[in-house]
Amino acid sequence: MKTQVYDVDFFINFFELIPYNRWITGSFTEDDKHCAVGHICNNEEYNEEMRFALCKIVKAVWFSHYPLGNDFYALVIPINDGNHPKYQQSNPRDRILAALYDYKERFTEQTQETNEIKELNGQKHTAIGVN
Repeated sequence: MKTQVYDVDFFINFFELIPYNRWITGSFTEDDKHCAVGHICNNEEYNEEMRFALCKIVKAVWFSHYPLGNDFYALVIPINDGNHPKYQQSNPRDRILAALYDYKERFTEQTQETNEIKELNGQKHTAIGVN
């Protein structure tokens, strides 16, 4: 059995599949509508690993704006509800997705920079005869 990886691409795909009319603000759940947290927690595959993974991603988005711990609700709901200064899109779905895409872009850039540094360090060591 393949283990599910809860990375940023998982969450982007997960939230993109949810239609706009199934999103709400100011409440966890209302009939068949949910905030981002409600969509995660009402998913039949929900588990603590999924919650922790989304928390880690969203915490990185908040880093320079709001010093929070690992409180899943305090990290995700303000973005969902439009209370993050950077995510002021017109609906919660677009706000959550914008935050996830920002994280993905930042993470991809950092990974590329790290790989380039490793590559340069390897070339430098080879050039001076050290491996």
